[in-house]
Amino acid sequence: MGAGLASGYAGRRIERAMPSPIRAWTLLSIVCLVGLAAACAARLDPGQDAATRAVFDQLKRRDFAAIEARLQPRLRTAVTDARLQAQAALIPDAPPLAVKTIDVEVRAAPGGRLTSVTREYLYPDRLLVVSTGLREQAGQPVQIAGFNVQPFSRAALAVGRFSLAGKSSTQYFMLGLAVLIPLLLVFALAVLAADKTARWKWLWTLFILIGFMRLSVNWASGAFLFEPLGVLLLGASVSRGALDVSPWIVSISLPLGALVYLGRVWFAPVVDETD
Repeated sequence: MGAGLASGYAGRRIERAMPSPIRAWTLLSIVCLVGLAAACAARLDPGQDAATRAVFDQLKRRDFAAIEARLQPRLRTAVTDARLQAQAALIPDAPPLAVKTIDVEVRAAPGGRLTSVTREYLYPDRLLVVSTGLREQAGQPVQIAGFNVQPFSRAALAVGRFSLAGKSSTQYFMLGLAVLIPLLLVFALAVLAADKTARWKWLWTLFILIGFMRLSVNWASGAFLFEPLGVLLLGASVSRGALDVSPWIVSISLPLGALVYLGRVWFAPVVDETD
């Protein structure tokens, strides 16, 4: 007698040996390791930290002569003193409420290295974003390769806060998709790991992890940006720039890999098994 008709996914015929489940998650593990490595950004040594902070302190004290003496020759112009005075006027006399290092970049330069540091100085009425560049060469004093003070009002900090109040229905819909799409990808990867009939699991894993055609919304302004050639890992993201005044960006992409794979599984023809 023949066996009854298998029903649904659970009754589909399993013919091929299943590789270790670890293999299906190998790429995801690699992605996590890459993310951790990226988080370990360049760090300042105590000398670099003190040197970059000293430039700001000299500007605050209006010790322009000390700054100009360390400027690279190409930065010394007829308007240097006036520019330093204009930037010094942006700095309050009171000490800052908080100081935060936002970004550090150390790269090789001919005969030495170039260090770029971005810090935020928070005051009761403003936020100052200070960028400092130092050039170090063997046997020479450290030179200032760049310096800039950019002020923001305290009201501008509201742009960097994530809030659900006062948003459009389209923004809520985008946020919902940004939550659901990664869940769909995780579900597809779980089905793939348990699928003994699947071949090229590592390739399917990569296809599932990447979303195609990126759509982003500025959470503060509601402005949309569509990138037809954009790709997005895990199909969605909610991110913000390093500065506290940077707006949050909600992005989604088409989970093509997950849809194709799940479609192949769910709509595969049902096989009759007979004795």
